[in-house]
Amino acid sequence: MNQGDMVSKACYKRRKSAFIIGFLGIAISIWLTGCQAKEKRSDSLNEGRTLYEIEGTLDTKEHILNFSETITYQNKKEVALSELYLHIYGNAYQIYDSTKGIQVLAVNSISKDTLNFEVLEHNQLLKIIPEKPLEPGKTIQFEISCKFLIPDLVERFGYYQTQYCFSFFNPQMAVYDDNGWDFSPMSLVGDGRYHDMSDFLMKITVPKDYVVACGGVERKKDVKEETVTYTFENNNARDICMAISDQYEIVEDELGDIKIYAYFEKNVVSQERKDSSMQQIKDSLDCYETVFGDYPYDTFRMAMITQKPNINVAMEYSGLIYMPREAFLENQFVFYEQILSHEIAHQWFYGIIGNNETTEAWLDEGLSTFAVGVYLEKVKGKSLAETYSIQGKYLKSDKVPINKEITEYKDNSYFMECYYKAQYFLYELRERMGEESFFRAMREYYDTYAFKQANTEGFIKIMKHNSAVSIDDLVSNYIALH
Repeated sequence: MNQGDMVSKACYKRRKSAFIIGFLGIAISIWLTGCQAKEKRSDSLNEGRTLYEIEGTLDTKEHILNFSETITYQNKKEVALSELYLHIYGNAYQIYDSTKGIQVLAVNSISKDTLNFEVLEHNQLLKIIPEKPLEPGKTIQFEISCKFLIPDLVERFGYYQTQYCFSFFNPQMAVYDDNGWDFSPMSLVGDGRYHDMSDFLMKITVPKDYVVACGGVERKKDVKEETVTYTFENNNARDICMAISDQYEIVEDELGDIKIYAYFEKNVVSQERKDSSMQQIKDSLDCYETVFGDYPYDTFRMAMITQKPNINVAMEYSGLIYMPREAFLENQFVFYEQILSHEIAHQWFYGIIGNNETTEAWLDEGLSTFAVGVYLEKVKGKSLAETYSIQGKYLKSDKVPINKEITEYKDNSYFMECYYKAQYFLYELRERMGEESFFRAMREYYDTYAFKQANTEGFIKIMKHNSAVSIDDLVSNYIALH
């Protein structure tokens, strides 16, 4: 969907919300402002996004994905670029098995210019040197040929039995920001990603019995005697990710004009759990649209992941989330309900509103954790929401800033600070500022940074702008401002 379509959809096809009564006064006034802001920026956002055209074939006998990736990249900076850099985040998992991972076989210019390349930083960074510097406003197109030797599944990367998880599998352009190229490697403590909005066209061939879950819209499904080829388009997205299995059955539903697809393992999940999971997905999307801002895409997908015993990892990507198998078992659902809603919230905080997850992880993890409390309040009532929202209160006095780089946190303090202490900071901001001011600020945050990169300084500036009372003491208690 192009940005013009997104603006039209977001501003003029508002969905009926089961939660809108509670936020009606706030939502209407902020909605009008939000639509005006999005219309003003639609033209510029529709130009210059990097395009990734990926075509691959999965060999489930040898556990290999052979793929090529054609990248069209425009230099949107004011300086010529003599070098280009791409992250190969998936190779961070080579610490578990150095014999597996993503191999870059060749890099070729579409225009036949000479391109030199080398793989750096423990195979996590691809450096490309074009024949001549890429001048501002100019575009380069090149093809990368890769061989992905798929490792045993670790969290969200690899395979287990007939389950394949392809997170971070494709080389993707590093962000060039005010500090130059970002070389931060993938951190396995937390996420550590940093992506600009891009367009993805994913074409993958798998054995006929396999089903592919992928972010975006399924454009084509070509079934042959022994294989099936899926084509997905995921535009204005942070990344492309897939979950593939021969055990999937698909449950479909809709929320207004959003098509929802849930991929469950066959003969494992009860009908009651399927129904309640789908209802929670709809309730979460609806709540977050009403409170924070529109979900500007046509589809949302949730894939159940069969992982090794005692490994239960959930994860968010653009238009697709992973949820562990255990989340849907009869005795686990109440606990995982909060996690499911948390991963959905990441569609706003990481997906629509981007940030550097290495340097400012609290901006997506803290906000997504806080969002679950808002969801619980609207669906389950204030009592449960209050209990959930103050779980980070005991961390308030530890004097550790919530906006440190994730590599600077000791032990498991990253999770405590960036998730729960950050959540309590937002809870206190809401209490101090009041409902109307706080949620007006959240909508301004959405309108300011949707499809862009946010930062702590910008978030605090918007909060202060919308607050009728001072919040300086709260900020200094939680944030280390530079």
